[in-house]
Amino acid sequence: MRTEQRTLDLQRFLAAFDSAHTVAIESELRALHAPTLIMWGTNDIYFGVEWSHWLANNIPGTRRRVELDGACLFFPEERPAVLNDGLRKHWEESRN
Repeated sequence: MRTEQRTLDLQRFLAAFDSAHTVAIESELRALHAPTLIMWGTNDIYFGVEWSHWLANNIPGTRRRVELDGACLFFPEERPAVLNDGLRKHWEESRN
């Protein structure tokens, strides 16, 4: 954040978090029958947990929706072990 340009770049990056992009592909999501795991941080300030419900309701392949209490948008960096455990379980179940 040493330059004004970096500050402006960060502001532009943060402003890009918009659920309109997800809503725009709703019909494609409804056709997605691949085994799907939705993991969501409850403290995500950009995308509220209601979006995880929306995704689960619109992706027929959803097998599980997991809320990570207190986690934020970048929870894979905050809680890599939780993510890895969830993915392993999902992949093992998806093989069956």
